[in-house]
Amino acid sequence: MENATSNDIADRAFAEARINALLLLEVVAALEARGLVAKSDIAGALLRMETGANIADRVDEEEGTITHHAEIASQTIDEWQRRFGLPAELYTLRKLQTDWQVTKGAGVSPLYPEQVMQYYSDSDD
Repeated sequence: MENATSNDIADRAFAEARINALLLLEVVAALEARGLVAKSDIAGALLRMETGANIADRVDEEEGTITHHAEIASQTIDEWQRRFGLPAELYTLRKLQTDWQVTKGAGVSPLYPEQVMQYYSDSDD
Protein backbone atom coordinates (compact mmCIF):
# COMPACT_ATOMS: atom_id res chain seq x y z
CA MET A 1 0.00 0.00 0.00
CA GLU A 2 2.98 2.20 -0.69
CA ASN A 3 1.16 4.38 -3.23
CA ALA A 4 -2.24 4.17 -1.62
CA THR A 5 -4.41 7.26 -1.67
CA SER A 6 -6.41 8.40 1.32
CA ASN A 7 -9.52 7.05 -0.44
CA ASP A 8 -7.85 3.63 -0.80
CA ILE A 9 -6.97 3.64 2.90
CA ALA A 10 -10.48 4.73 3.88
CA ASP A 11 -12.03 2.06 1.63
CA ARG A 12 -9.82 -0.61 3.18
CA ALA A 13 -10.62 0.58 6.72
CA PHE A 14 -14.33 0.47 5.91
CA ALA A 15 -14.00 -3.05 4.45
CA GLU A 16 -12.10 -4.24 7.53
CA ALA A 17 -14.70 -2.71 9.85
CA ARG A 18 -17.53 -4.37 7.91
CA ILE A 19 -15.78 -7.76 7.93
CA ASN A 20 -15.22 -7.47 11.69
CA ALA A 21 -18.90 -6.58 12.18
CA LEU A 22 -19.93 -9.63 10.15
CA LEU A 23 -17.56 -11.84 12.13
CA LEU A 24 -19.03 -10.57 15.41
CA LEU A 25 -22.54 -11.22 14.13
CA GLU A 26 -21.63 -14.79 13.24
CA VAL A 27 -19.87 -15.45 16.56
CA VAL A 28 -22.91 -14.19 18.46
CA ALA A 29 -25.15 -16.36 16.25
CA ALA A 30 -23.04 -19.39 17.17
CA LEU A 31 -23.19 -18.52 20.88
CA GLU A 32 -26.96 -18.13 20.69
CA ALA A 33 -27.31 -21.45 18.85
CA ARG A 34 -25.37 -23.13 21.67
CA GLY A 35 -27.61 -21.48 24.25
CA LEU A 36 -24.71 -19.47 25.67
CA VAL A 37 -26.23 -16.05 25.03
CA ALA A 38 -29.88 -15.05 25.30
CA LYS A 39 -31.84 -12.75 23.01
CA SER A 40 -32.17 -10.32 25.92
CA ASP A 41 -28.36 -10.21 26.28
CA ILE A 42 -28.01 -9.39 22.58
CA ALA A 43 -30.70 -6.71 22.77
CA GLY A 44 -29.09 -5.18 25.86
CA ALA A 45 -25.69 -5.06 24.17
CA LEU A 46 -27.20 -3.42 21.08
CA LEU A 47 -28.92 -0.75 23.16
CA ARG A 48 -25.74 -0.06 25.15
CA MET A 49 -23.94 0.30 21.81
CA GLU A 50 -26.65 2.72 20.64
CA THR A 51 -26.22 4.81 23.80
CA GLY A 52 -22.47 4.94 23.30
CA ALA A 53 -22.91 5.91 19.65
CA ASN A 54 -25.22 8.78 20.60
CA ILE A 55 -22.68 10.01 23.15
CA ALA A 56 -19.87 9.78 20.58
CA ASP A 57 -21.88 11.84 18.09
CA ARG A 58 -22.63 14.50 20.73
CA VAL A 59 -18.96 14.74 21.72
CA ASP A 60 -17.85 14.96 18.09
CA GLU A 61 -20.52 17.56 17.35
CA GLU A 62 -19.27 19.71 20.23
CA GLU A 63 -15.80 19.52 18.66
CA GLY A 64 -17.22 20.54 15.28
CA THR A 65 -16.90 17.13 13.68
CA ILE A 66 -19.71 15.42 11.84
CA THR A 67 -19.84 11.68 12.48
CA HIS A 68 -22.38 8.97 11.92
CA HIS A 69 -22.10 6.74 14.98
CA ALA A 70 -25.83 6.88 15.78
CA GLU A 71 -26.81 6.22 12.17
CA ILE A 72 -24.54 3.18 11.97
CA ALA A 73 -25.78 1.99 15.37
CA SER A 74 -29.37 2.20 14.13
CA GLN A 75 -28.53 0.24 10.99
CA THR A 76 -26.72 -2.37 13.10
CA ILE A 77 -29.71 -2.74 15.41
CA ASP A 78 -32.02 -3.19 12.42
CA GLU A 79 -29.75 -5.87 10.95
CA TRP A 80 -29.27 -7.74 14.21
CA GLN A 81 -32.91 -7.58 15.27
CA ARG A 82 -33.93 -9.16 11.97
CA ARG A 83 -31.27 -11.84 12.31
CA PHE A 84 -32.08 -12.73 15.92
CA GLY A 85 -35.77 -11.79 16.13
CA LEU A 86 -35.40 -9.19 18.86
CA PRO A 87 -38.36 -6.78 18.57
CA ALA A 88 -39.87 -7.77 21.93
CA GLU A 89 -36.58 -7.59 23.83
CA LEU A 90 -35.60 -4.29 22.22
CA TYR A 91 -39.02 -2.82 23.01
CA THR A 92 -38.98 -3.99 26.62
CA LEU A 93 -35.44 -2.84 27.34
CA ARG A 94 -36.01 0.53 25.65
CA LYS A 95 -39.12 1.02 27.79
CA LEU A 96 -37.25 0.09 30.96
CA GLN A 97 -34.44 2.50 30.01
CA THR A 98 -36.90 5.32 29.26
CA ASP A 99 -38.70 4.75 32.58
CA TRP A 100 -35.33 4.76 34.35
CA GLN A 101 -34.33 8.04 32.67
CA VAL A 102 -37.65 9.65 33.63
CA THR A 103 -36.79 8.93 37.27
CA LYS A 104 -33.54 10.85 36.71
CA GLY A 105 -31.51 7.65 36.48
CA ALA A 106 -31.78 6.56 40.09
CA GLY A 107 -29.73 3.42 40.60
CA VAL A 108 -28.18 1.42 37.79
CA SER A 109 -29.34 1.57 34.17
CA PRO A 110 -31.55 -1.38 33.21
CA LEU A 111 -29.30 -1.84 30.18
CA TYR A 112 -26.31 -3.00 32.24
CA PRO A 113 -25.70 -6.73 31.63
CA GLU A 114 -26.42 -7.68 35.24
CA GLN A 115 -29.70 -5.74 35.17
CA VAL A 116 -30.78 -7.37 31.90
CA MET A 117 -29.98 -10.80 33.31
CA GLN A 118 -31.88 -10.06 36.53
CA TYR A 119 -34.95 -8.67 34.74
CA TYR A 120 -35.17 -11.58 32.33
CA SER A 121 -34.49 -14.22 34.96
CA ASP A 122 -37.33 -12.70 37.01
CA SER A 123 -39.63 -12.74 33.95
CA ASP A 124 -38.59 -16.26 32.85
CA ASP A 125 -36.84 -15.34 29.56
